[in-house]
Amino acid sequence: MALLTVEELCKGFGKELAVKEVNFTLEEGECGALLGPNGAGKSTTLKMLTGILKPSKGNIIFDGKQNSDFRKLIGYLPQEPKMHNWMTGREALRFMGQLSHMPKEDLDQRIDELLFLVGIENAANRQVGTYSGGMKQRLGIAQAIIHRPKLVIMDEPVSA
Repeated sequence: MALLTVEELCKGFGKELAVKEVNFTLEEGECGALLGPNGAGKSTTLKMLTGILKPSKGNIIFDGKQNSDFRKLIGYLPQEPKMHNWMTGREALRFMGQLSHMPKEDLDQRIDELLFLVGIENAANRQVGTYSGGMKQRLGIAQAIIHRPKLVIMDEPVSA
């Protein structure tokens, strides 16, 4: 069974059609990409997949469930990750883990794993406001995967 199936997905804003009849399938373990020029509807499509926007038409079938709320199973990295600048990287990840209802006993270990994985373990206790753009992007990747989602969606993941 496919992890994600998108059928005839459309999104309109007034008279303008931003996304027109997108179709694709992703199997578990696959990696996919949306490619196209600026304004092609890539970010809009990703926002529909994450539940941020509601499609005007079409179906999103995730893990066998059609058009349901599957946000708990998705990790999302927006085009420009926003974190509280006064928090440390460690605090930001703890906050995101708590929002994802992660068990407290697993959270500290997971935070340490992710800080090492994305290469910012030495900046873990610095305020996010002091991070470079690339460091913020890596922290954003860590927050997107902290709860071990079934699907990770990244909008412009290498922009910084």
